[in-house]
Amino acid sequence: MMTRVGRGMRAAAVAAVFGLAVTACESPVPGSPTAGEDQFEYAAQQAFDQAVSALASRPVMRYTSTVAGATDEKISIAVTKSGSVYGTSNVDGRKMTLAVLGGKLYVRTDKKAWGQLGAKPSEAKEFANRFVVTDPEDVGFDPGTLLTPQKVADRLKDEATTEPGEERAPSPPSSTEPQLSRGKVERLKLDDGTEVYRVPVGDYTADVTVSKPHTLVSTNVPLGQTGSDPLVPSGARTSFDDVGENQLRTLFKSLSNAVKGLRNAGVLVPNFQLRQGSGKLDCAVGGKCTAKVKVSNSYPSGAELPVTQFDVKLNVTMVATGLGTKRCSDSAGMRPNSSISMSCSANFNLAPSYTPRSYPVRATWAISATAKYKPQVAKLRAAVDRELDDLLDEI
Repeated sequence: MMTRVGRGMRAAAVAAVFGLAVTACESPVPGSPTAGEDQFEYAAQQAFDQAVSALASRPVMRYTSTVAGATDEKISIAVTKSGSVYGTSNVDGRKMTLAVLGGKLYVRTDKKAWGQLGAKPSEAKEFANRFVVTDPEDVGFDPGTLLTPQKVADRLKDEATTEPGEERAPSPPSSTEPQLSRGKVERLKLDDGTEVYRVPVGDYTADVTVSKPHTLVSTNVPLGQTGSDPLVPSGARTSFDDVGENQLRTLFKSLSNAVKGLRNAGVLVPNFQLRQGSGKLDCAVGGKCTAKVKVSNSYPSGAELPVTQFDVKLNVTMVATGLGTKRCSDSAGMRPNSSISMSCSANFNLAPSYTPRSYPVRATWAISATAKYKPQVAKLRAAVDRELDDLLDEI
């Protein structure tokens, strides 16, 4: 059974999910406000409410995160309202491409990163630089479920109803508008000249444009995190960017290209178990020896990760006293929760003899398996094309 490997030390102040360091040189706007603290906070409240409502209605958003003081730490990802995702991340030196298609998270990364994510050495080599179906909890990140514009808006509303230091409720009251937690609202000017309200949102903040229509610029509310070891820990600011027509077409071209690589995708299955029987070795007159073994697998019924079959590899080493070493192998596909028999043969070269002779032969074998998923690529491609057409009508 695979166990997850920890990620090791992170850069100091490594952040939540996505944060654009757009406020590095922010400064208070001189002379504001003059209408009184209550009116100022009310204006910020209204701006926040309108910006969150506008976010919820967006058909697609791009989120970008960089960590202050860690220039190489970055996540950039686009998410549609239906949960289709494409983007990249570079956290702790681990570069990954992420895509969500048909509700499943596909990750592409290198051999070392797969080992860190819990893959066995044979799997890590097999998975290297190809898309693999992965449980979001193993990655610590669930963009398809948690980063749709509506879900992010709900998350911000939830935090806005929480007092600083208070444990967040499971969900905000559905019958009330979010009320800002008590805290100081600031009016800032960002590096690009944009004036924003920095609004307290629970233990966090959100930057909202002062000018209308009010839009969200960034927040340090943790977004997209899941599992016990989030992809990026809390602390970064998430920037929000609309996606125009050209960007949308580029996004969906990337999704279409990803679909082409899914014809025989791997699956990272930490709780998969492979078992082998005691095995049997038969050697015949003439020097041919055959190793046989029964192999079975155990895969939890109802598991969220899809597995079409397990590709099983048998490697046998035979050592015959006085005759040397021979190796053979066998491979086969095996359905989840099933068993198969595997075998392979090797021929030893026997010297001519006028009297019967016997050669002791010993065999050892190793069995490995890689989980595979074979999606209906044509249907996925058609779904991608339909979603693009629908979104082009909305933006």
